[in-house]
Amino acid sequence: TKNITFLLITLAIKYKLLSTLFKWNFVMRSTYPGFYSTTDEALRDIWNSRSTLFVFDANCLLNLYRCEEHTRKEILNVMEELSSRTWIPFQVGYEYQKNRRKVIQDSINSLTTIQSELQKSYTHNVLSQGSIKKHLNTALSQEVTDLQKEIEKIVEKYLSSKIQPRVDSKNEVSRHDFIRDEIDKIINDNIGSLPDQQKINEINAEGEKRYSNEIPPGFKDNKSEINHFSGIELTGKFGDLYLWKEIIEKASAPDITSVVFVCDDTKTDWWYIQNGKTHGPLEALKTEICKESSVENFSLINQSTFLLHAKKYLGNVTVSESSVQEVKVLSNIASSEKITEENSDVEITLGKRAYSEFDKYIKDSLSLHRTVSKKPLDYYFNSCKQAISDFTSVELRARKIHSKVKSLNEDEDDYETETLEKIFELRDELVEYMIQAKHLVNRLERVMLDYSANELIDSDLLQRQISRLERWNGRVISICRKIATLLR
Repeated sequence: TKNITFLLITLAIKYKLLSTLFKWNFVMRSTYPGFYSTTDEALRDIWNSRSTLFVFDANCLLNLYRCEEHTRKEILNVMEELSSRTWIPFQVGYEYQKNRRKVIQDSINSLTTIQSELQKSYTHNVLSQGSIKKHLNTALSQEVTDLQKEIEKIVEKYLSSKIQPRVDSKNEVSRHDFIRDEIDKIINDNIGSLPDQQKINEINAEGEKRYSNEIPPGFKDNKSEINHFSGIELTGKFGDLYLWKEIIEKASAPDITSVVFVCDDTKTDWWYIQNGKTHGPLEALKTEICKESSVENFSLINQSTFLLHAKKYLGNVTVSESSVQEVKVLSNIASSEKITEENSDVEITLGKRAYSEFDKYIKDSLSLHRTVSKKPLDYYFNSCKQAISDFTSVELRARKIHSKVKSLNEDEDDYETETLEKIFELRDELVEYMIQAKHLVNRLERVMLDYSANELIDSDLLQRQISRLERWNGRVISICRKIATLLR
């Protein structure tokens, strides 16, 4: 009897302790949801739950025009499998429709550029480039001519079998967009409604306050464009905030308990990045959506992770490793293009580095023949992304300071001559540092693309480049602070 009593008391104590721990854990999670990640077990349930909403950003849809046919088919198959649980915000649909034609044409232009570059291998006058007189080197001239004829056969065979079919496919999409037909069928009427101007104006006003305090998402956007659609004026820099507000509103429906947002925007106003490693959405984002809607789980993943999770958690879809790798490369390219597009005026000011220079830098300086282990590659690759993201933020702040300094030319009476001289001297120094940093950013972006394609790189040298960029960033920040002090 004593043993049974002791056992019952022990069980009661354990039950009380477990209940208390569970209660504490529940309270902690419900109070700080943004700091908790989702386990693999929970992810499996989320992916197979009827109450999970899958949301895609515009770049994920546009990548369907950039990728190879087999990759596109696999992505669409997964999206088709999830179609009843898929929804896109109005803002995503608008950005997709607005940029669709440009992406198609860019794809065609890339292929025709490849075609013309390959043809140069047998049309280029090699002898004249080497300052060789043809009449003095008849035998050599004939040998080169014969060689180029052989190269021509190989190149033209490749172009006709590999490049031209791709060009024809892209042209077919341009004539009749069957990719959009597939997207329309998957999305159907699962799309956010057109907001009214009053709602847009309210978000714009809130966005100004949020961005000034770096509250995500979108505070790193620098779009100055204004778009008009169906009588509504949309401010470009608040595009991310528009779609985020739509997601929160949609997630407030009682039948939705989880949201998976597939987003290829790599800026740090969406992702939490620590020591070069991406850990998921920023705490503020996850906390906001969990507090303001009915969802219990919010996942932010890129498109390559989306395919990996589909392969892992959905039993009746096929996803190849080549598709995952291709989407990974496309995500990096799209992110790079987005940064360039949003800062086009900066590119004009600081100057673009020609891609031929990038290629030469890669070949001559980065020793791509050396292979390093997978772990350092991931670390350096993520460090590279973080360094570029940090520079973008620094550059935007520096441009604001620089713009304010330029306005002093029209209002010099407000400052003493000595102060003005210091400001303009610092301005010149600031521009020089920004130019140096921009060169490094361009190099690192190119390295990222090459890494994604073949995973061969000298990681030590890459780390030195990242460190250099961090130093340039530090100098830009230092000069900005000095100028800001003088402008007060």
